[in-house]
This record gives sequence, structure tokens and C-alpha cells, in this order.
Amino acid sequence: LKTGGVVDEQRTADAIVTGFQNGKFGRVSIESPEDC
Repeated sequence: LKTGGVVDEQRTADAIVTGFQNGKFGRVSIESPEDC
């Protein structure tokens, strides 16, 4: 069960990294750093 949680966290991290590379989350973070 814990292994599944780790996998989910890795998938989430990969999605975030991909988002930054695509500039989607990157722009949001730069424009609204206080909202994070």
C-alpha cells in the first residue's frame, strides 16, 4: 500500500516537472508566487 503512495508522489512530481518544462506551471508560479 505504501509503495502505491510513493508511485503516486513520483507521478505527481513528474507531472510538475513536465509542467515547468512546458511553461504552464512556470508562468503561474512566476506571476503569482504568493499564491503557491
